[in-house]
Amino acid sequence: MHRTHHQIPPKYLDFSPAVCSAWDKGYRFGFNTQEKDDEIAGVGNIYTAEYWEYDSRLGRRWNLDPVDQVWMSNYSVLGNNPLFNNDIFGDRFQPGYSKKQYRKQKRYTKSLINQYKNQLKSLEKDIKYDRRVLKDVNNKLLEEHENEYQNKKSILERSLNELNDALNELTIMNEDQNINFIIVKDKRDKKDEDIYIGGTNKTKDGIVMTWDGSDRGILAHELKHGFQVIACEVGFNDDGSYKAYDLKDEIDAYKRQIVYTEGRTLVFYDDKGLEEVILHLDNLTPENIIKILPDKYKDLPKQKTNVED
Repeated sequence: MHRTHHQIPPKYLDFSPAVCSAWDKGYRFGFNTQEKDDEIAGVGNIYTAEYWEYDSRLGRRWNLDPVDQVWMSNYSVLGNNPLFNNDIFGDRFQPGYSKKQYRKQKRYTKSLINQYKNQLKSLEKDIKYDRRVLKDVNNKLLEEHENEYQNKKSILERSLNELNDALNELTIMNEDQNINFIIVKDKRDKKDEDIYIGGTNKTKDGIVMTWDGSDRGILAHELKHGFQVIACEVGFNDDGSYKAYDLKDEIDAYKRQIVYTEGRTLVFYDDKGLEEVILHLDNLTPENIIKILPDKYKDLPKQKTNVED
């Protein structure tokens, strides 16, 4: 009896890609950007990299991983889930959590873009009505409405530009083959709702961006820092410390966070918990940024620096 593909037991599923002989000739690379080794087990069945020989028919490596990872077998590849995880450098796989959050962040960004576009249309509709009703009746009130309209329109247009930039940067980061970007959730208890849980650091696995798992504004902030690495605006020294990190980098990251936040406003307290610091698109100055975390920000250069400078 003929068996359809979905009837095959999962453990026998073939993870090797479909090979088109016309395209295959002369092209050395395949799954996970790794180089094919067609001399061992036929076309498209074995891949070679610095740390492994990978059998795509089994979804396993056929040589032992020289680096012991106690939580999984030395024959495992991609956490035993090659469809969900990826491994840019061939030594450690990127958790599916990162890929999932990239997709969610892109969806959320697109929803915000639509939301802001609708607000812009509604704003335009309101001012047209005011112009029609108040013209030659109450010019002073109309002037006030015009000024309010221009201010709101400016904020919405800048927010839309920022969100479109975020969307493009997410695509670039997700497709970058030189830097492994990893998103992780900070597992510490967030007892105080004003505590900021987030950070971007360099590890042996790549650039790790930490967030609280719920506030997409915080994730947007850290993703901005991640993109600054690609743009050579921020770098890391061999010991993991920041290089070419300045207040302008933080201003850009907070600007990104603001457009993801309800009301496009961030509220902080100074280091003593006394003075309220309110950030919005029109008051992102070095002085206000320093007020948030003076111990962290006060010694940062105010002038823009670059990794290549």
